[in-house]
Amino acid sequence: MALHAANESSCLPDRFNLDSSWTSSFSGRFNSHVVAVLVSLLLGYVAYRSKQKGDIPSIRCWPSFFPTIFDRLSYNDQAPNLIKHGYKKGQQKLTIPQYRDRPFKLLKMDMDLVVIPLKYASELRAVTSDKLDPLTASFDDNAGDVTGILLGSELHTHAIQRRLTPRLPKIIPMIMDELTLSFKQVLPAEDDSWFPVNPYEMVLHLSSRAAARVFVGEPICRDEIFLKTTASYSRNVFDSISTSRRLGLLLTSFLGTWVPAVREAREQLLYIQTLLAGEVKRRRERPKETHDDFLQWCMDLARTEEEAEPMSLAHRTLGILSMAVVHTTAMASTHLLFDIISDADLADSLREEQKCLLKDGWDSITQQSMLEMKQLDSLMRESQRLNPVGEFTFRRIVRTPIVLSDGYRLEPGQQIAVLARSIHMDEENLSDAASFNPQRWVRQKHSAPTAFSNSSTANLNFGLGRYACPGRFIASYMIKSIMSRILLDCPLALLTPTHDFIMPGQTMPIANGDAAADPRDAQYWSHNFVSPLKSLLNAAGSYTIADQEAQVRLLEKHVLPNLGPRPSKANGPSFLTQSGSPLQLSLNASSNNCVRYCWEMLGASRQEGDDPLAIQAAQNIMASLAANFGLSTKWSSALLSAFAVNPKEAQKIVDMLPEWLQSFVPEGVEAAPLKRIPFALSAFDLKGSSISMKLYVNPKAKEIMTGTPAAGEVWNILRHLTPAFKPEAIEMLEKFFAGIPEPSPIELVGIDCVDEAHLSEARVKLYIHTRSNSFNTVRKYVTLGGIINDEETKTYLDKLHPIWHLLLQQPEGPVDDDFEKPINDSSMLCQKLYFSFELQPGKDFPNVKTYLPTWNYVRSDEETIQNYEEIFRLCGHPWGEEGVYKKIFTDAFGPATHGRKKPVHCDASYLFTQKKGVYQTLYFSPPLGDERDSQ
Repeated sequence: MALHAANESSCLPDRFNLDSSWTSSFSGRFNSHVVAVLVSLLLGYVAYRSKQKGDIPSIRCWPSFFPTIFDRLSYNDQAPNLIKHGYKKGQQKLTIPQYRDRPFKLLKMDMDLVVIPLKYASELRAVTSDKLDPLTASFDDNAGDVTGILLGSELHTHAIQRRLTPRLPKIIPMIMDELTLSFKQVLPAEDDSWFPVNPYEMVLHLSSRAAARVFVGEPICRDEIFLKTTASYSRNVFDSISTSRRLGLLLTSFLGTWVPAVREAREQLLYIQTLLAGEVKRRRERPKETHDDFLQWCMDLARTEEEAEPMSLAHRTLGILSMAVVHTTAMASTHLLFDIISDADLADSLREEQKCLLKDGWDSITQQSMLEMKQLDSLMRESQRLNPVGEFTFRRIVRTPIVLSDGYRLEPGQQIAVLARSIHMDEENLSDAASFNPQRWVRQKHSAPTAFSNSSTANLNFGLGRYACPGRFIASYMIKSIMSRILLDCPLALLTPTHDFIMPGQTMPIANGDAAADPRDAQYWSHNFVSPLKSLLNAAGSYTIADQEAQVRLLEKHVLPNLGPRPSKANGPSFLTQSGSPLQLSLNASSNNCVRYCWEMLGASRQEGDDPLAIQAAQNIMASLAANFGLSTKWSSALLSAFAVNPKEAQKIVDMLPEWLQSFVPEGVEAAPLKRIPFALSAFDLKGSSISMKLYVNPKAKEIMTGTPAAGEVWNILRHLTPAFKPEAIEMLEKFFAGIPEPSPIELVGIDCVDEAHLSEARVKLYIHTRSNSFNTVRKYVTLGGIINDEETKTYLDKLHPIWHLLLQQPEGPVDDDFEKPINDSSMLCQKLYFSFELQPGKDFPNVKTYLPTWNYVRSDEETIQNYEEIFRLCGHPWGEEGVYKKIFTDAFGPATHGRKKPVHCDASYLFTQKKGVYQTLYFSPPLGDERDSQ
């Protein structure tokens, strides 16, 4: 008979435990038989009273004379030992407790957890939630007071049970559709080479997108900021839970925003709540629209005002999506990948099963074919048995007294749980339980159902009874969908000594896949750029509502995640604009108005250390954009590789920048502080719902490092690009540039980014600046010193002349052709004018576009608006009507009289061709708001 001798047991060395030496010390004083009888009677009475009073022994790390706070503080570090000690059968000694079949208590910092044996769980599985409360248990387990996990409603369970699960045959094609798009981002083109992947990040990328399609629907499911935030939110919540368990709920709640994970989780929750609550309101305003996703099901099934409140619906959707679906699916899939890669025979067997069931390839997968994937299902269950999401399952808060079959009493307020892992690893429950047998659930006969998604006493990881995890079925299908594609199309190998994988194929980085990215960065950029972009698109008058929405999605997916950290975290402001914004908006006024923007390719992470000039980031982003848009990389690769420097050289360049810039400013003027120069920029011309793209590469970094002007390398590249440019055109430009007094005139090299079939139509542009802004300077550069005098060029100058004084922000009237307009700031590199010279394969002469750095001439945005309206009137453009351009500006950027330190008007450009007529573009430095406003 193995009874517990006291209500506490220690897992410290035996010197702290009651052992047989205690009884031996009595043998000299009393008859050993009498002592044995008395002790047995005493312990029997203690056991009886314990059952009646609900006294449950505690598993302790410290001797009983130490306060329990020591045990609570030790729990996180000692949990595995405590659990093992509590569950083990023990030796057949009177003084060693045998709690495997009896309740015992674990003393945690945030609560006491009563661990009940499996036999009690079988008794309690059907008890209703008014007696055994699973929601509050989940709330407490997830540190709900700190993390804000929802409490008090089973709406999400009803939505999954009544809507999601019955719709699985319809939902599976939706999952497949989303996975098809997602796999295109993570899988390479067919090739014999190998490339590394992070297994968890890869499956997280896939599962988060597939789950978002089911839970929030289109278009939000493809919102990169939303996807990154939901993934990051789960990490911060788990970190918050860990902090709470170490510090205690009261202390963690008190510290609140001083704990980074808690603060970030709350900020992310507010962001998602605002986004999804807006979607709830939008749907309610359009009742004729149909939606078939979790958010809509919750809207339809909400029974109370609290459940139906938009912020509550948004909160619930995020909690289930992020915590219960994405994270757990990604973790289970990652374990599966490691299981498969460690056993070549297993991989081959699974692959054969897939080929047999999916003869027409992965695209032919169905619910029925996934049900027939017995080997994969067996592996999934076995992998989860050994690698469960957590140690415990069947968590409940006791609401009413419950007396168990053998007399133990559960008291209100206690939290109970079952040790799933220990039960699954017990030889008495499962033969050869310690070994990993992926075929276990296929080959052996079992009395209970063996499927991965079945819930039973033999498969506890999804819970037990009426409140078992309702989403286990869709989780099973999502995992199988992902694993099936990887098995069929993606041979894997372990990249020693890391835990990354390598996969065969051409490397295709994901532009928006930087795992180290802070979602608040893209959120900040979105707050500052989306609204003015929408306003300019609307003002252009050439974009439909669908076009505008498509352009915003493109910005959010491909651009915002690659603009670098928000200002407080950035390595200095961007050199692209006066406001420090890494994105410059522009509005083209022509016969077909359009919107553009140029942005600095910075990547998601901070540009320090290994990549201070964001050179590697730019190369990765360009490769990703080329893969996403099907662009040729012949020209872009030639430019990027020619002018790239290594990280050590880049850091040296950063140190040389102050002296270098000082050499370009007038004597007596102190150069502006400069922490970095842009290495690569990209520009998108927004055409309907699509774009045309340009890449700009700055040769100055290489020039600063080598001390050699970049022009020679530029001419060499141009002569070797294919399709070929006319040698005469290159020589014409080379000769003209050689006569320019600047020591190194080429500022940027720009190219059109097109597919292979359209390279013959692509252009290269060379940008230079001047130290004069007279109209005679314009005439000299536009005609290449008098070489080009065709009618189109003459018309170019004739139409520019009457508006030149207005472009110089000199509204008092026309000026002489030799007039030099004073500038506002001499401390910067591009001081007075700059020009682009455009070459195209097969063309004899370059087109020349004139640019003015408006910021260096503007006296106020208000006056500049008046100047531009006059320009539009003189050019016959509709924006010349009284107040039209002013409204365009104020709608996008706010009042012109705002009193900003830097003007919003940034640059202006002018071009004339017989085909397009006058072609003007206005460039803007978007004002950057307070970071707190975007959270």
